[in-house]
Amino acid sequence: MSDWCGEERRRTPQMTLAELEMHIDNRIKIRLDEHAHKEEQRMKEQFDELKELLRSGFPGGDPEEHRRYHQEVIEFMQERRQLWRSIREKTLTGLVWAGAVGLGTMIWHYVKAKLGSP
Repeated sequence: MSDWCGEERRRTPQMTLAELEMHIDNRIKIRLDEHAHKEEQRMKEQFDELKELLRSGFPGGDPEEHRRYHQEVIEFMQERRQLWRSIREKTLTGLVWAGAVGLGTMIWHYVKAKLGSP
């Protein structure tokens, strides 16, 4: 009978420290690459969800058309303010002129009445 029991075949071969470091570095690189790929996919999915959510906030999913609409509303409101400002200015000017003409007419009638009656 031989002294060999088969243990030598099951034993892992001895590695040098450099081989062990290279093996560990390779395993870490594989894990980091897998993690980076998973994170990239997760971020892409979240970005797509966010993009879809933002688009859903606009009619027809068109933010440019939404911006143009608001620009038109802003321009309309500016024109409306200018119109009301002009109406107020003309109204006040008209009231001042009416007051001046009315006051002048009253003064004219007063003077005419004082001078006309001895």
